[in-house]
Amino acid sequence: MIELPTRPGVSLRFLLLEPPGPPRANLILFTGGEGLLKLSAAGELGAGRGNFLVRTRQGWADMGFRVAVVDAPSDMPRGLLGDFRESPEHATDIAAVVDYLRRGAALPVWLAGTSRGTTSAASVALLRPDKADGLLLTSSIDAGRGSLAQLPLERLTIPVLMIQHRRDDCRASHAYNLGPVIDRLRADAPRELMLLDGGANEGDPCQPWAWHGYNGIESRVLGLAGAWMLAHGRP
Repeated sequence: MIELPTRPGVSLRFLLLEPPGPPRANLILFTGGEGLLKLSAAGELGAGRGNFLVRTRQGWADMGFRVAVVDAPSDMPRGLLGDFRESPEHATDIAAVVDYLRRGAALPVWLAGTSRGTTSAASVALLRPDKADGLLLTSSIDAGRGSLAQLPLERLTIPVLMIQHRRDDCRASHAYNLGPVIDRLRADAPRELMLLDGGANEGDPCQPWAWHGYNGIESRVLGLAGAWMLAHGRP
């Protein structure tokens, strides 16, 4: 577990996973919901264990990514509430993590979010374009508050991969609402939408064990996303 000072009087904790071999890229993972992991000083997760990106963190590392799984900052003990994911303060916190990763390995930095985490990934890339070399957006928030369709995505010049389950029934993350999001992405930068099927659908449709969280098809998502990201990473 790493704890970094990010703003005056504020620090941010994150888990850092190193790949088994030479690293191929850096990757920051943003959980959904309130973005709260409640990381202890010993690096133990107090929340968010089931989140798609959190529970697959080792899989990303095994593909060659140096993985940072970020918690909420110390001044947001209840999580990333309100519009914090779109704030300059959030971008400043993540910029500190990017700088830390780049000091360890001068490689592309990808920002990956799932559900509400997609708002974080896209917003940070827009507010601090020097800190992101690519975006992975899974189960994107495409309706309501914090929707990606409300962000100036046309300003992004980096590769963007979107992955969505065709049958995702979360009220804020339906595949049929992705049109305005795709339309905002520039045609002169690498972009792709992958629509997937399969897996199990259990419990709340907005929670990790539903189609929203790729329950049962995690390895397929990682394989497709990892190959695309490594092929489109900037040198």
